[in-house]
Amino acid sequence: MNVSLRIFGTLLVEFLKDVDREVNDHLPDGTFSQFSSEPRETISSAIGKGQAFVLWCAAQKQETIDYPYIPLRYPLGQIAEDLCEVFQPFHGLRAIEWDRGINMEAIYPGIQKVVHDYLQNKGIIT
Repeated sequence: MNVSLRIFGTLLVEFLKDVDREVNDHLPDGTFSQFSSEPRETISSAIGKGQAFVLWCAAQKQETIDYPYIPLRYPLGQIAEDLCEVFQPFHGLRAIEWDRGINMEAIYPGIQKVVHDYLQNKGIIT
């Protein structure tokens, strides 16, 4: 692959993430999920954190779920989640930025492992 094209692609992705973060920062809290009020959080990460919370809650009850849907009270999150799924399965869970916003692992112990195990069981990661 052409090095210039790779550099351009990397810069474009970072630019789009910054635009995404700016949009999310200026929307009302809870637009996409209960975690979309976090500063400098991408919309995909906010959706992924909402999905991670659904998975974590199910794990606490020792339940298994096929797909962690965003709750109905976040209709824009549901629409954005559906659009992302067209292009990349489990995009929200894959896009979680664990180092941004609240420390989810401190509040929901084991949540990162729950997400990792879920994605591994679905064959998304190895």
